[in-house]
Amino acid sequence: MKMIVKLWSNWTLDFMHLALSLVLVHSLILVMDMDKKMGELEKSLELKSQTLLWTTAQRDVLQDYYYNGEVDVATVEEWVVLAEYEKFKGTTDRAWDISKIVEAIHLLTQDRYRDRSGGQVYEIAKAVYESSKEFKLPFEVVLAVAWGESRYRDDICTGYMESPVGAVGCMQVMPFWAEALDFVADADELRYDLHVNIRAGAAVLRYYLDRPMVKGEHPLKVALLMYQYGESAYRSRTRRGLGFNGYAERVIKKAVQIKKKVRI
Repeated sequence: MKMIVKLWSNWTLDFMHLALSLVLVHSLILVMDMDKKMGELEKSLELKSQTLLWTTAQRDVLQDYYYNGEVDVATVEEWVVLAEYEKFKGTTDRAWDISKIVEAIHLLTQDRYRDRSGGQVYEIAKAVYESSKEFKLPFEVVLAVAWGESRYRDDICTGYMESPVGAVGCMQVMPFWAEALDFVADADELRYDLHVNIRAGAAVLRYYLDRPMVKGEHPLKVALLMYQYGESAYRSRTRRGLGFNGYAERVIKKAVQIKKKVRI
C-alpha cells in the first residue's frame, strides 16, 4: 500500500511539473506573440503619423493641381498611394520631394502651366527627381539648368525646336552625347523622350563637375560654362582671356532663389 501511495505521489508530482512546464511555455509564446503584435502596432502608428503629416502638408497643393487640371486622376491616385500605403519612409520622402519640385517648376514658369491639362509638369518633376538622385546633384541645380537652357518651353521640351547649334530638349543636350551615354538609344530618343533628355543633361553636368579643376576655380560655375560651351571651347576662351555671357551666374542665382522660396 505504501508503495502504491509513493508511486501515486511521484506520478502526481511529475504531472504537475509537466503541466507547469506547459503553462510556462504557453505563457512565453503568448508574450512573444504580444511583443510581435505590439511592434507591428507601433510601426503602423508611426507610418500613420508620417502619412498624416504628409497629407496635411500637401492636401491643399494636391487639390489645387487636380482641380486646375494640372494632373489627372491616375497621378493623384499615385501620389495618395505613395503617401499613404508605402511602408518605407523613403518613398514618402519621394512624394514630398516631387511635389516640391512641381512647385518650383510653377515658380520658374510663372504658372503658365496651371491652365493646362495632363501631367507634363509632373513628368518633368519626376525626371528631375530621379536624375538628381542618380547623379548626386541638388534638385535646384538641375531645375535651374533646365530653366537656363529652355525656360521649360513646350516647343523645346517636346523636341519640336532645337537650338541654332543643334542642342535639343529641356536640358538642351547636344546630339553627340547620345553615343557617349549608354542609357540613350539614339539621337531621336535624346530629343523626344523627356525623361531621357533630363537624365542626359544631369549626366553631362555631373561629368563636367568631375573634370579636373584649376586651383581657385568655382567647380559649379566651371561645370556650367563647360555645359554651355563645351570643355574645349571653355578652355580655349579661358586661355585667350575671353569673357563669358553670364550664363553660369544666372543659373546659380536661380538655383539659390529656388532653394530659398520653395525650400527643397
